[in-house]
Amino acid sequence: TRTLTEVLADSANPSVLTKRLQRKRQGGLRSRVTPHVPTEVRFAKAASQRHAVIEVFTQDRPDLLSDITHTLRRLDLEIVLAKISTEGERATDVFYLLEADGSLPTEKRCTEAVTALTTAMKQEDDGNGRTTPT
Repeated sequence: TRTLTEVLADSANPSVLTKRLQRKRQGGLRSRVTPHVPTEVRFAKAASQRHAVIEVFTQDRPDLLSDITHTLRRLDLEIVLAKISTEGERATDVFYLLEADGSLPTEKRCTEAVTALTTAMKQEDDGNGRTTPT
């Protein structure tokens, strides 16, 4: 309860709880190496005429969706629809986006989003597989 209260008080950093819970879970558990999933972020130009569509393929991990949504929010892009899928260690997430004012993002804005998301995902990608508790 104390941890939850502390995290709720620190709303500027939503990953605090996840990191604390990971540390507690890892305490007595053996670690295992999972297969590496390369990160790919792309703009699906022909997927929709009413929305920009960004596809994110990457290693699944705690806080993944939080990192993606915070990146898109910093760009003032609104998520109209999200299709979230995880198969094994691979996350496949598709986002239908509009500008904050409701307009369709330009191709340049989509390219900015792809670059920002790729950077955000690669900061978490160690390139050697991930070690997780079993």
